[in-house]
Amino acid sequence: MDIIGSGFIRFKYNYIIIIIINIIPELMPLKSVNFLIITSLYAWKIPK
Repeated sequence: MDIIGSGFIRFKYNYIIIIIINIIPELMPLKSVNFLIITSLYAWKIPK
């Protein structure tokens, strides 16, 4: 439960980062990096 909970918290924080990057155009190059982090966390969560 702790591992799943911490993973969910990381997912939420990365989602907030995505929103911030979408709002701030100067950080556009980081968008793809954070998108990969989100997708990898989401894909890691599905099989568990």
